[in-house]
Amino acid sequence: MKTHKRRTTTLSPVRLIALSMLFLSGCASHKLGPQATYVSAADQKAPPLAVTAAFRPDMCTRQVAYLSINIENPSAQWKKLTDVQLDYPYDSDKFYPIRGKKLLAWADAREQQAARDSYNAGMARLAAFTVGRVMMESHDKGTADSGKALAAGSLASDAVSSIRSAHRHAEQPPGGESNHLFSDELLIAPGTSRTFWILLGAEPNAPLMGWTGIRYTDENNLSHQLVATIGQTQTCDWQEDRIQFLGKWMQTHDTGIRTAVRSQNPAMSPSIRRTINWIQVEKIYQDQSAATAAQ
Repeated sequence: MKTHKRRTTTLSPVRLIALSMLFLSGCASHKLGPQATYVSAADQKAPPLAVTAAFRPDMCTRQVAYLSINIENPSAQWKKLTDVQLDYPYDSDKFYPIRGKKLLAWADAREQQAARDSYNAGMARLAAFTVGRVMMESHDKGTADSGKALAAGSLASDAVSSIRSAHRHAEQPPGGESNHLFSDELLIAPGTSRTFWILLGAEPNAPLMGWTGIRYTDENNLSHQLVATIGQTQTCDWQEDRIQFLGKWMQTHDTGIRTAVRSQNPAMSPSIRRTINWIQVEKIYQDQSAATAAQ
């Protein structure tokens, strides 16, 4: 009678690197979130453009948000957008685009921080690789194997970091003057798409921004209006003051949203913060506030 021994397979460091690159690379897409909806019936019947929007989490801070908007032109004609304007949730006037010297100061600070982060990460990977190479020369097999894994891991980390960066920049390219949303005119070639950007600020009591309205004038001097749901709202660390407020408000109001923590502010826990749909909480807050004001 044949017996079958159970085999255990150990992936080599090289295979681990290859698998990591395969799973993390993915396919870059120009679609950043749900497709925006035009307001007019005519535009809904034949949308002139396909528009999606998302925050870019690595560029968001507690004070500002980096918003990317992709505009796809499915037609055979050139499209031109002028007089582009943003509408904000609940007709709030507590949002503002960051422009001029403030925008330049932000860009300069981001560039310096990116350089520091890149240098520090590179030094950490170099240290791990160097230690791994030293361990590989040990006569002890366990130490040598650990050294191989450490050296391979540092190479894998470097490769994965590069892939993630390339993937992110392919979907949401870094902002430049030519692709700023409020440029004099935005040109979209036939059958292509372009991603534009804008930096936004908000007052502490501004409602959470889960969607944006976009108005523009086209190449035929016709006006259009659409509404876009913004992707990556849960991972953009922006409007934290508002989330803290809503977290405390949830403790004393029935929102119909279950949370694992009732005895403390759920917004204080990062793990819980990510599981709560804060845009939905904001809507419930706005609806209840409107109902109270109407009484």
